[in-house]
Amino acid sequence: MLLHDAKQRGTFHSARWQRDYSPDLCWISTTVGRSQPASSVVLGDFPHSQHRPSVIHIGLQLSIIRGVQRRRWNFRKADWASSTFATERSIPLIPVNNIIVEESYQHFCGAMQKGARHSIPQGFRPTYTPCLDVESQDLLKQYEESGDPDIADHLIRSLDAARRHRLEKLTSKMNFTHSSRKSWALIRRLYAAQLPPKSTHPSVIANAVASHLIQVTKAPHNMKFERQVPMQGRTLLQQMSDKSLPHRFTEEKISAALQKTKPETAPGDDNIHVEFLKNLAPKVRTWLSKFFSRIMATHSIPKIWKNAKVIAVEKPGKDPSLAANYRPISLLSVCYKLLERLALQRIFPTVEGLLSPDQAGFRKG
Repeated sequence: MLLHDAKQRGTFHSARWQRDYSPDLCWISTTVGRSQPASSVVLGDFPHSQHRPSVIHIGLQLSIIRGVQRRRWNFRKADWASSTFATERSIPLIPVNNIIVEESYQHFCGAMQKGARHSIPQGFRPTYTPCLDVESQDLLKQYEESGDPDIADHLIRSLDAARRHRLEKLTSKMNFTHSSRKSWALIRRLYAAQLPPKSTHPSVIANAVASHLIQVTKAPHNMKFERQVPMQGRTLLQQMSDKSLPHRFTEEKISAALQKTKPETAPGDDNIHVEFLKNLAPKVRTWLSKFFSRIMATHSIPKIWKNAKVIAVEKPGKDPSLAANYRPISLLSVCYKLLERLALQRIFPTVEGLLSPDQAGFRKG
């Protein structure tokens, strides 16, 4: 039996043509007319050689992935009914107008985190096998006790069925209509699962990356432009016919904005996930509408919304040992971005007519 995996990297990398080939083949003999379970892994580049070493394992071997030792919420096993019930009992009791905005939002974050801790599992797995469900775990235990090849075949079929179901579920969410970036990222992750894992420890320290980002983001201040912006804003307000306070945000507006918010996005400095907001009870959304309306009326936002988590992401194909080969990603508060979406919907009809037709970025159409 020929042991070959087309998704593995080539066993020979041509330095002249910069392409991979697989001239090194592996054949596995059969035992009593049955093929033995085997697997192969092509390792990375070998020093001073165009050939890559291959590791052949005879016998049943399940892929083991080492997880990152960072606690995360497991939203797949979340008890949203319990979380919604807990936040519905506590958050509507938080004052909106009698205390400062900062204190109200601190109580809101505390209630959200408390409800999540009691209903959403949180932790990390040091090592795990993808799609190893309860049925596969029982088959693996039986195989380790007996060594029966029939059980091994049944285990492999069970794992393949679970992985196929997971793959179909992921690919069904792929959408190339608006933006293909996320879909192609999923395809790359599925392909990268067949390659040897990269080291999770970068060869450059965080302070070096931070120092480089501070240097490249320093820009000279244009004092004349900074003075013109508030003056033009006051002039625009004076020209408006309706000078009354803005209307209160409704629960329907918040629900519509949450439906357009992308799930599975990283939280900001307040650690409030978008999944928390998508599963809020109607009474909590009513409280949130009053809180947002007060912010718009008083022009005061929580200080934590001004903070951002800056994550340095390695540029593909660049040397990871150089601090200049990392680009920053700023993670803002999900609640702050939700309020921005609501404010944009309100000011869009007025602002759209004031923008120059030469401005094409960040506009519809």
